[in-house]
Amino acid sequence: VRQEGVDEGDIVKTDGRYLYVLKESGEQISIVDTKGALKEVGKIKAKKNRQIQEIYVMPEEKRLVCIAAVYEEQQLEETAGDNAKKVYIYDEDFTYPGNGGGMSEKIEAVTYEINTPENPKKLGSITQSGYYTSSRLAGGYLYLFSNYSVGNNIDSHKPRTFIPVVNDGLIREKDISLPPFKCGSMYEVVTAVNLDKPSEVADSKAIFTDGGSLYVSNENIYYYETQWSDNGDAEKTVIRKLGYKDGKLSSAVQGNIKGYINDSFSIDEYKGYLRIVATVGETNSVYVLDGKLKTIGSIKKLAKDERVYSARLLGDTGYFVTFRETDPLFSVDFSNPKNPKILGKLKIPGFSDYLHFYGKDKLLGIGMDVEEDAQVTDGVKLSMFDISDNTDVKEENKLVLKNVYSTDVSYDYKAALIDVGRNIIGFTGSTGGGERYYLFSYDEKEGFSCNMSEEINGRSMRSARGLYIGDSLYIVCGNVIEAYSLKDYRKVEDLIL
Repeated sequence: VRQEGVDEGDIVKTDGRYLYVLKESGEQISIVDTKGALKEVGKIKAKKNRQIQEIYVMPEEKRLVCIAAVYEEQQLEETAGDNAKKVYIYDEDFTYPGNGGGMSEKIEAVTYEINTPENPKKLGSITQSGYYTSSRLAGGYLYLFSNYSVGNNIDSHKPRTFIPVVNDGLIREKDISLPPFKCGSMYEVVTAVNLDKPSEVADSKAIFTDGGSLYVSNENIYYYETQWSDNGDAEKTVIRKLGYKDGKLSSAVQGNIKGYINDSFSIDEYKGYLRIVATVGETNSVYVLDGKLKTIGSIKKLAKDERVYSARLLGDTGYFVTFRETDPLFSVDFSNPKNPKILGKLKIPGFSDYLHFYGKDKLLGIGMDVEEDAQVTDGVKLSMFDISDNTDVKEENKLVLKNVYSTDVSYDYKAALIDVGRNIIGFTGSTGGGERYYLFSYDEKEGFSCNMSEEINGRSMRSARGLYIGDSLYIVCGNVIEAYSLKDYRKVEDLIL
């Protein structure tokens, strides 16, 4: 997950015994018992016109939440001579003239009791306008995000043509935040649900927007969108902040910075301050904003002609990678929010587009190796940085996977399996022969050790997931689960759902 203490939905979850797997069709969750031989013991089927996007499992509460897109049933008349037939569709990938593909008209969060996994029981559900963008689970409350486009058929006498609906009720006007400038044709809708009362809405807000991204800290929701100029340059990023606690959402506060934010790891809240790493034109900047989203500190014009590829911020120190020809890893001191300082930078070939703290004094980088002369990628690269002295960061060890062209971790951090305590680093890699799953361990003296490199036999539009229970590793891809021993890394069994 992005933020410790804030859970996120995924396509595979476990409670320590059972695997809960979203099948490739998106129409069913399979419940698999891992005790003894792998066996599908239960299932949850989506209702008609629904496609499940992500799931949550709450082991202690014995709850499962599935979030589904609800597709409007559309009617298409096809005429062949004198014979006309009607075709009803709700497949988002289905297209036909005059329609850009099925569009989710709303989303639904359904909560089940899984005290007996073989027989899940529905406890309740809520719906809201728009298509699914994300969700979070914190303190027993589900926070659900959707993007609702207003469309062209606005009737001022019919509020439902331009105001989002939650559980069949209009969002109140006082719960809609409008920016103090002209923009947008859609809303980001936020709903809080107490999972002990899963059919009731605890609170709802809507932000008028032109489309953006989310970062959720332990106390606040940050929704940020970049405004682009006509020539394609990022003029500024507008940030909206909503406080949340125990299902209650506060009204939005707004601020902005110049440039654009690479991803949610480049924005981080700490001690009431928001720290941001952004690319501004042909340079890069670091910003610190206060609780009212006013910029109180900054460092500008860093790494000319490069852009931010990855970042990690923890405590008073932040790290970020820029790239064009070589890979500078910058370290930043945030101990004085009004005066952030660059502590040091390390230039090495290639780049890391994912960073992950690996124990107290180590920073793991996953990215690509680049030949300096030819400027072509040479394979997926693992780097371990020694950050014990943040003014003098060193690349302690590296490993380049030749003929591995990419990894899903570059764009989907949920595809990474990283456990410092177990000394496990796992992810998929694309090779000329297909997808493989790699499992590494790390030692200061020996560097990276590749303990497993196995072909992934499942097929999916989504990234494969690796997860473990005890000494068993499960690789889930599409409708295929493959089990391996974490003692000798041999395949134990598999199951096709």
